[in-house]
Amino acid sequence: MTKTIGLLLLMASSLSTFAQTAKVNVEEYLSTDMEFIFEIQSHEYNKVILDCQGFINNVNLEFQDGSKQLMVLDIGECEDIHSKIVTGLQKEEGACLKLDFDRRAYRVDSSCD
Repeated sequence: MTKTIGLLLLMASSLSTFAQTAKVNVEEYLSTDMEFIFEIQSHEYNKVILDCQGFINNVNLEFQDGSKQLMVLDIGECEDIHSKIVTGLQKEEGACLKLDFDRRAYRVDSSCD
């Protein structure tokens, strides 16, 4: 019994060391029918939506296999992501949205390297 519990704890701790992260290379940043909802086009994902309009602001990723992952954002975070993506694209520096789902953290850089 003690060995089983120890093994389960070891497995659980090893799973937590694999951080769930995503890198979204912003190839196009498109407006939608809604004023503060944007679609990020990237060949790595079927669909990426930045929703700064809904009751719960979020980034919604749809992977190639059809699975989805959502990261809830504060109002200021959503606007910050939007602003940094637009600025990077306007300056022709590029934009990469990096998400860490375990830490609920994000970063926008000029490249995904």
